[in-house]
Amino acid sequence: MFAIEQKLWSIERKIRNISGINTEALITTAWASSASVMQIKNNEAFLDFLILGNKAGVFCMTNQDQKYVEFLVNPDELRMNINKLSFICERSIFGTSDGERATHDINHLLEKIYNFIIAPTEGLIEGRDLIILLEGEYFQVPFPALKNKAGCYLRDSRNIHLISDPSDLLRRNRHISGFRAGSNSVFAAGGARLSSIDIEAREIGAIFDKSKVYMGSAASRKNLLAEVEKTSGFLHIAAHASRSSENPLFSKILLDDGPFFPFDLYGMGLKPFLVTLSGCHTAAPGLYYGDSYSLAKVFYQAGTRYVLASIWPVSDRVSMLFMISFYKSLRENKEISRAYRDAVDATIKLVDNPAHWGSFILLGL
Repeated sequence: MFAIEQKLWSIERKIRNISGINTEALITTAWASSASVMQIKNNEAFLDFLILGNKAGVFCMTNQDQKYVEFLVNPDELRMNINKLSFICERSIFGTSDGERATHDINHLLEKIYNFIIAPTEGLIEGRDLIILLEGEYFQVPFPALKNKAGCYLRDSRNIHLISDPSDLLRRNRHISGFRAGSNSVFAAGGARLSSIDIEAREIGAIFDKSKVYMGSAASRKNLLAEVEKTSGFLHIAAHASRSSENPLFSKILLDDGPFFPFDLYGMGLKPFLVTLSGCHTAAPGLYYGDSYSLAKVFYQAGTRYVLASIWPVSDRVSMLFMISFYKSLRENKEISRAYRDAVDATIKLVDNPAHWGSFILLGL
Protein backbone atom coordinates (compact mmCIF):
# COMPACT_ATOMS: atom_id res chain seq x y z
CA MET A 1 0.00 0.00 0.00
CA PHE A 2 2.82 2.41 0.87
CA ALA A 3 4.49 1.82 -2.52
CA ILE A 4 1.24 2.63 -4.31
CA GLU A 5 0.73 5.85 -2.32
CA GLN A 6 4.31 6.96 -2.93
CA LYS A 7 3.98 6.29 -6.66
CA LEU A 8 0.77 8.34 -6.82
CA TRP A 9 2.41 11.25 -4.99
CA SER A 10 5.39 11.10 -7.36
CA ILE A 11 3.13 11.16 -10.43
CA GLU A 12 1.09 14.02 -8.95
CA ARG A 13 4.20 16.15 -8.49
CA LYS A 14 5.41 15.47 -12.03
CA ILE A 15 2.05 16.53 -13.44
CA ARG A 16 1.99 19.70 -11.34
CA ASN A 17 5.47 20.66 -12.54
CA ILE A 18 4.63 20.46 -16.24
CA SER A 19 5.11 23.87 -17.86
CA GLY A 20 3.99 25.35 -21.14
CA ILE A 21 0.37 24.18 -20.96
CA ASN A 22 -2.81 26.20 -21.29
CA THR A 23 -3.90 25.84 -17.66
CA GLU A 24 -7.28 27.54 -18.05
CA ALA A 25 -8.25 25.52 -21.11
CA LEU A 26 -7.10 22.26 -19.52
CA ILE A 27 -9.03 22.78 -16.28
CA THR A 28 -12.16 24.15 -17.96
CA THR A 29 -12.29 21.22 -20.38
CA ALA A 30 -11.88 18.73 -17.53
CA TRP A 31 -14.64 20.27 -15.45
CA ALA A 32 -17.01 20.81 -18.37
CA SER A 33 -17.01 17.05 -18.97
CA SER A 34 -17.63 16.28 -15.30
CA ALA A 35 -21.03 15.16 -14.06
CA SER A 36 -20.42 17.32 -10.97
CA VAL A 37 -21.05 20.46 -13.04
CA MET A 38 -24.74 19.60 -13.22
CA GLN A 39 -25.04 19.49 -9.43
CA ILE A 40 -24.32 23.17 -8.69
CA LYS A 41 -27.48 24.87 -7.48
CA ASN A 42 -28.71 28.43 -8.05
CA ASN A 43 -27.43 29.85 -4.78
CA GLU A 44 -24.04 28.12 -4.88
CA ALA A 45 -20.51 28.67 -6.12
CA PHE A 46 -17.81 26.01 -6.33
CA LEU A 47 -14.12 26.85 -5.89
CA ASP A 48 -11.25 24.50 -6.75
CA PHE A 49 -7.94 26.03 -5.62
CA LEU A 50 -4.84 24.87 -7.48
CA ILE A 51 -1.08 25.21 -7.48
CA LEU A 52 0.44 24.19 -10.81
CA GLY A 53 4.21 24.58 -10.93
CA ASN A 54 5.02 28.26 -10.36
CA LYS A 55 1.42 29.41 -10.71
CA ALA A 56 -1.53 29.45 -8.32
CA GLY A 57 -5.17 30.00 -9.15
CA VAL A 58 -8.76 28.93 -8.65
CA PHE A 59 -11.40 27.40 -10.86
CA CYS A 60 -14.76 29.08 -10.14
CA MET A 61 -17.98 27.38 -11.14
CA THR A 62 -21.65 28.29 -10.84
CA ASN A 63 -24.62 26.76 -12.63
CA GLN A 64 -24.29 29.61 -15.14
CA ASP A 65 -20.57 29.99 -15.75
CA GLN A 66 -17.10 28.46 -15.38
CA LYS A 67 -13.90 30.47 -15.16
CA TYR A 68 -10.28 29.99 -14.14
CA VAL A 69 -8.63 32.89 -12.27
CA GLU A 70 -4.86 33.02 -11.91
CA PHE A 71 -3.59 34.62 -8.70
CA LEU A 72 -1.02 37.40 -8.68
CA VAL A 73 0.73 35.88 -5.67
CA ASN A 74 3.62 33.48 -6.18
CA PRO A 75 2.89 29.97 -4.80
CA ASP A 76 5.98 30.12 -2.57
CA GLU A 77 4.78 33.37 -1.00
CA LEU A 78 1.31 31.89 -0.52
CA ARG A 79 2.75 28.79 1.17
CA MET A 80 4.96 30.94 3.39
CA ASN A 81 2.01 32.98 4.66
CA ILE A 82 -0.16 29.89 5.25
CA ASN A 83 2.64 28.23 7.23
CA LYS A 84 3.36 31.44 9.13
CA LEU A 85 -0.31 31.68 10.13
CA SER A 86 -0.28 28.11 11.48
CA PHE A 87 2.95 28.79 13.39
CA ILE A 88 1.68 32.00 15.03
CA CYS A 89 -1.68 30.42 15.89
CA GLU A 90 0.10 27.50 17.55
CA ARG A 91 2.29 29.85 19.61
CA SER A 92 -0.80 31.85 20.57
CA ILE A 93 -2.63 28.71 21.72
CA PHE A 94 0.24 27.61 23.95
CA GLY A 95 0.87 31.12 25.29
CA THR A 96 4.45 31.31 24.03
CA SER A 97 3.97 34.69 22.33
CA ASP A 98 2.67 38.11 23.34
CA GLY A 99 -1.12 37.78 23.21
CA GLU A 100 -1.98 41.20 21.81
CA ARG A 101 0.82 41.12 19.25
CA ALA A 102 -0.06 37.56 18.20
CA THR A 103 -3.73 38.47 17.69
CA HIS A 104 -2.69 41.44 15.54
CA ASP A 105 -0.38 39.26 13.43
CA ILE A 106 -3.05 36.56 13.04
CA ASN A 107 -5.67 39.04 11.84
CA HIS A 108 -3.14 40.60 9.45
CA LEU A 109 -2.33 37.20 7.91
CA LEU A 110 -6.01 36.23 7.66
CA GLU A 111 -6.66 39.42 5.69
CA LYS A 112 -3.55 38.91 3.57
CA ILE A 113 -4.51 35.36 2.59
CA TYR A 114 -8.07 36.52 1.89
CA ASN A 115 -6.68 39.11 -0.54
CA PHE A 116 -4.51 36.45 -2.18
CA ILE A 117 -7.15 33.78 -2.85
CA ILE A 118 -10.69 35.02 -2.12
CA ALA A 119 -10.71 38.65 -3.27
CA PRO A 120 -9.97 37.69 -6.92
CA THR A 121 -13.20 35.63 -6.96
CA GLU A 122 -15.56 38.20 -5.43
CA GLY A 123 -16.95 39.36 -8.76
CA LEU A 124 -17.69 35.77 -9.77
CA ILE A 125 -19.54 34.64 -6.65
CA GLU A 126 -23.16 35.65 -6.17
CA GLY A 127 -24.68 32.85 -4.12
CA ARG A 128 -24.64 32.54 -0.35
CA ASP A 129 -23.31 28.96 -0.31
CA LEU A 130 -19.63 28.46 -1.07
CA ILE A 131 -18.34 24.94 -1.76
CA ILE A 132 -14.55 24.69 -1.55
CA LEU A 133 -12.51 21.72 -2.77
CA LEU A 134 -9.48 21.25 -0.49
CA GLU A 135 -6.17 19.90 -1.76
CA GLY A 136 -2.56 20.09 -0.61
CA GLU A 137 -1.57 23.36 1.05
CA TYR A 138 -5.14 24.64 1.01
CA PHE A 139 -6.03 22.10 3.71
CA GLN A 140 -4.18 24.39 6.13
CA VAL A 141 -6.21 27.48 5.23
CA PRO A 142 -8.89 28.37 7.84
CA PHE A 143 -11.39 29.51 5.20
CA PRO A 144 -14.23 30.49 7.61
CA ALA A 145 -11.80 32.76 9.52
CA LEU A 146 -10.37 34.62 6.51
CA LYS A 147 -11.08 38.36 6.75
CA ASN A 148 -11.77 41.03 4.14
CA LYS A 149 -10.57 44.64 4.32
CA ALA A 150 -13.66 45.61 6.30
CA GLY A 151 -12.67 43.14 9.02
CA CYS A 152 -15.54 40.72 8.32
CA TYR A 153 -14.92 36.98 8.41
CA LEU A 154 -15.75 34.96 5.32
CA ARG A 155 -18.14 32.88 7.45
CA ASP A 156 -20.19 36.04 8.11
CA SER A 157 -21.11 36.44 4.44
CA ARG A 158 -21.05 32.83 3.19
CA ASN A 159 -22.18 29.38 4.22
CA ILE A 160 -18.92 27.50 3.70
CA HIS A 161 -18.83 23.81 2.80
CA LEU A 162 -15.44 22.09 2.58
CA ILE A 163 -14.95 18.91 0.56
CA SER A 164 -11.94 16.97 -0.73
CA ASP A 165 -13.70 15.00 -3.47
CA PRO A 166 -15.75 16.55 -6.32
CA SER A 167 -18.02 13.49 -6.34
CA ASP A 168 -19.53 14.77 -3.08
CA LEU A 169 -21.62 17.04 -5.29
CA LEU A 170 -23.23 13.92 -6.73
CA ARG A 171 -24.02 12.17 -3.46
CA ARG A 172 -24.92 15.11 -1.26
CA ASN A 173 -28.59 14.11 -0.92
CA ARG A 174 -27.68 11.29 1.43
CA HIS A 175 -29.01 12.34 4.84
CA ILE A 176 -29.42 10.76 8.26
CA SER A 177 -32.75 11.18 10.04
CA GLY A 178 -31.22 11.73 13.47
CA PHE A 179 -28.39 10.53 15.67
CA ARG A 180 -30.65 9.57 18.55
CA ALA A 181 -31.99 6.59 16.60
CA GLY A 182 -28.58 5.50 15.32
CA SER A 183 -25.67 3.96 17.17
CA ASN A 184 -23.10 6.46 18.42
CA SER A 185 -19.68 5.84 19.99
CA VAL A 186 -17.41 8.09 22.03
CA PHE A 187 -13.72 7.38 22.75
CA ALA A 188 -11.68 9.31 25.32
CA ALA A 189 -7.99 8.42 25.60
CA GLY A 190 -6.64 11.33 27.56
CA GLY A 191 -4.67 9.97 30.46
CA ALA A 192 -4.26 11.75 33.77
CA ARG A 193 -2.95 14.97 32.20
CA LEU A 194 -5.91 15.48 29.85
CA SER A 195 -8.88 15.38 32.21
CA SER A 196 -10.84 17.72 29.92
CA ILE A 197 -11.03 14.88 27.39
CA ASP A 198 -12.82 12.69 29.96
CA ILE A 199 -15.22 15.53 30.77
CA GLU A 200 -15.84 16.03 27.05
CA ALA A 201 -16.65 12.34 26.58
CA ARG A 202 -19.00 12.19 29.58
CA GLU A 203 -20.87 15.31 28.46
CA ILE A 204 -21.35 13.99 24.92
CA GLY A 205 -22.47 10.66 26.34
CA ALA A 206 -25.04 12.51 28.46
CA ILE A 207 -26.29 14.60 25.50
CA PHE A 208 -26.81 11.41 23.46
CA ASP A 209 -27.66 9.04 26.27
CA LYS A 210 -27.63 5.88 24.13
CA SER A 211 -24.03 6.37 23.06
CA LYS A 212 -21.34 3.83 23.85
CA VAL A 213 -18.63 5.62 25.83
CA TYR A 214 -15.13 4.12 25.95
CA MET A 215 -12.76 5.61 28.53
CA GLY A 216 -9.52 4.54 30.19
CA SER A 217 -8.41 1.06 29.15
CA ALA A 218 -11.64 0.64 27.14
CA ALA A 219 -10.54 3.45 24.79
CA SER A 220 -8.43 0.99 22.87
CA ARG A 221 -7.41 0.50 19.27
CA LYS A 222 -9.15 -2.89 19.32
CA ASN A 223 -12.49 -1.39 20.37
CA LEU A 224 -12.14 1.51 17.93
CA LEU A 225 -11.59 -0.80 14.96
CA ALA A 226 -14.66 -2.78 16.03
CA GLU A 227 -16.85 0.33 16.29
CA VAL A 228 -15.66 1.66 12.92
CA GLU A 229 -17.61 -1.17 11.30
CA LYS A 230 -20.63 -1.06 13.65
CA THR A 231 -21.32 2.59 14.52
CA SER A 232 -23.78 4.14 12.06
CA GLY A 233 -24.35 7.51 13.75
CA PHE A 234 -21.35 9.48 14.98
CA LEU A 235 -17.92 8.28 16.09
CA HIS A 236 -16.21 10.78 18.41
CA ILE A 237 -12.51 10.28 19.17
CA ALA A 238 -11.00 12.58 21.81
CA ALA A 239 -7.32 11.76 22.10
CA HIS A 240 -3.83 13.05 21.50
CA ALA A 241 -2.97 12.98 17.79
CA SER A 242 0.45 13.18 16.18
CA ARG A 243 1.08 14.28 12.60
CA SER A 244 3.88 12.66 10.62
CA SER A 245 5.81 15.31 8.73
CA GLU A 246 7.28 12.79 6.28
CA ASN A 247 4.42 10.43 5.45
CA PRO A 248 0.84 11.17 6.59
CA LEU A 249 0.03 7.45 6.58
CA PHE A 250 2.16 7.33 9.74
CA SER A 251 0.20 10.07 11.49
CA LYS A 252 -1.49 8.51 14.49
CA ILE A 253 -4.10 8.74 17.23
CA LEU A 254 -2.78 7.55 20.60
CA LEU A 255 -5.14 5.08 22.29
CA ASP A 256 -4.82 3.05 25.47
CA ASP A 257 -3.34 -0.08 23.88
CA GLY A 258 -1.28 1.61 21.17
CA PRO A 259 -1.51 4.00 18.22
CA PHE A 260 -4.17 3.98 15.53
CA PHE A 261 -2.73 4.62 12.05
CA PRO A 262 -4.63 5.67 8.88
CA PHE A 263 -3.70 2.45 7.12
CA ASP A 264 -5.61 0.53 9.83
CA LEU A 265 -8.76 1.45 7.88
CA TYR A 266 -7.55 -0.34 4.77
CA GLY A 267 -10.10 -2.92 3.65
CA MET A 268 -12.61 -2.02 6.37
CA GLY A 269 -16.23 -1.00 5.87
CA LEU A 270 -16.44 2.44 7.49
CA LYS A 271 -20.02 3.03 8.65
CA PRO A 272 -20.18 6.23 10.79
CA PHE A 273 -22.09 9.12 9.19
CA LEU A 274 -19.96 11.59 11.18
CA VAL A 275 -16.44 11.17 12.56
CA THR A 276 -15.10 13.77 14.99
CA LEU A 277 -11.34 13.81 15.56
CA SER A 278 -10.96 15.92 18.70
CA GLY A 279 -7.20 16.35 18.81
CA CYS A 280 -4.36 18.47 17.43
CA HIS A 281 -3.47 18.55 13.72
CA THR A 282 -6.09 15.94 12.80
CA ALA A 283 -6.94 17.72 9.52
CA ALA A 284 -3.45 19.06 8.80
CA PRO A 285 -1.67 17.52 5.79
CA GLY A 286 1.87 16.19 5.83
CA LEU A 287 4.52 18.89 5.92
CA TYR A 288 6.76 17.53 3.18
CA TYR A 289 5.75 14.26 1.56
CA GLY A 290 2.19 13.58 0.53
CA ASP A 291 0.75 16.99 1.39
CA SER A 292 -2.73 16.00 0.18
CA TYR A 293 -3.39 13.55 3.02
CA SER A 294 -4.32 13.85 6.69
CA LEU A 295 -6.05 11.81 9.38
CA ALA A 296 -9.32 13.56 8.57
CA LYS A 297 -9.03 12.96 4.84
CA VAL A 298 -8.34 9.26 5.35
CA PHE A 299 -11.60 8.83 7.29
CA TYR A 300 -13.40 10.99 4.75
CA GLN A 301 -12.19 9.04 1.73
CA ALA A 302 -12.84 5.74 3.51
CA GLY A 303 -16.55 6.53 3.39
CA THR A 304 -17.72 8.67 6.30
CA ARG A 305 -20.02 11.49 5.20
CA TYR A 306 -18.67 14.24 7.50
CA VAL A 307 -15.43 14.72 9.43
CA LEU A 308 -14.92 17.38 12.10
CA ALA A 309 -11.23 17.96 12.80
CA SER A 310 -8.52 20.59 13.42
CA ILE A 311 -5.78 22.06 11.23
CA TRP A 312 -3.51 23.20 14.08
CA PRO A 313 -3.23 22.56 17.86
CA VAL A 314 -6.20 23.54 20.00
CA SER A 315 -6.61 24.35 23.67
CA ASP A 316 -8.02 21.38 25.60
CA ARG A 317 -10.56 23.59 27.38
CA VAL A 318 -11.68 25.44 24.25
CA SER A 319 -11.90 22.18 22.31
CA MET A 320 -14.05 20.66 25.06
CA LEU A 321 -16.44 23.63 25.06
CA PHE A 322 -16.58 23.65 21.25
CA MET A 323 -17.44 19.95 21.07
CA ILE A 324 -20.08 20.11 23.78
CA SER A 325 -21.75 23.04 22.01
CA PHE A 326 -21.58 21.17 18.69
CA TYR A 327 -23.30 18.06 20.03
CA LYS A 328 -25.94 20.07 21.90
CA SER A 329 -26.92 21.68 18.59
CA LEU A 330 -26.83 18.29 16.89
CA ARG A 331 -29.13 16.92 19.61
CA GLU A 332 -31.73 19.49 18.54
CA ASN A 333 -31.89 17.72 15.16
CA LYS A 334 -30.02 20.53 13.44
CA GLU A 335 -28.03 19.80 10.30
CA ILE A 336 -24.37 19.00 10.92
CA SER A 337 -23.21 22.16 9.13
CA ARG A 338 -25.62 24.25 11.24
CA ALA A 339 -24.39 22.61 14.45
CA TYR A 340 -20.82 23.41 13.40
CA ARG A 341 -21.67 27.09 12.84
CA ASP A 342 -23.44 27.22 16.21
CA ALA A 343 -20.34 25.80 17.91
CA VAL A 344 -18.12 28.40 16.24
CA ASP A 345 -20.52 31.17 17.33
CA ALA A 346 -20.47 29.90 20.93
CA THR A 347 -16.67 29.70 20.94
CA ILE A 348 -16.26 33.22 19.54
CA LYS A 349 -18.38 34.54 22.43
CA LEU A 350 -15.88 32.99 24.85
CA VAL A 351 -12.66 33.86 23.02
CA ASP A 352 -12.63 35.98 19.86
CA ASN A 353 -9.03 35.17 18.90
CA PRO A 354 -9.31 33.17 15.60
CA ALA A 355 -6.42 30.98 16.75
CA HIS A 356 -8.84 29.29 19.16
CA TRP A 357 -11.79 28.65 16.85
CA GLY A 358 -10.36 28.91 13.32
CA SER A 359 -8.63 25.54 13.67
CA PHE A 360 -11.88 23.55 13.58
CA ILE A 361 -13.02 22.56 10.09
CA LEU A 362 -15.92 20.45 8.90
CA LEU A 363 -15.42 18.27 5.84
CA GLY A 364 -18.59 17.20 4.06
CA LEU A 365 -21.58 18.38 2.09
